[in-house]
Amino acid sequence: MEALKMELDRHETSIREQKTALAERERFLDENEARLFSKMQEHQEKEMELDQKAEELNAREARIRLLDSQAPAASPPAAKSRKWDEFRE
Repeated sequence: MEALKMELDRHETSIREQKTALAERERFLDENEARLFSKMQEHQEKEMELDQKAEELNAREARIRLLDSQAPAASPPAAKSRKWDEFRE
């Protein structure tokens, strides 16, 4: 009878240790899952920002091309005549 009680105590201790280890693993998984989810959200936000910036850049380039195509061909700027300055020449 005493041997059976000792065996049960040993099993109970083992079960407690396993429950503790399982709780630690669950806590570890929950923490890592939360970190992973947070990083995934940050990545999605950055991706959306980059997409938005790319769209804005494309729209800006399209406006510039449109304005360039509508502008009359300009002649090259005329050279400015400079006054002769004996101290600067």
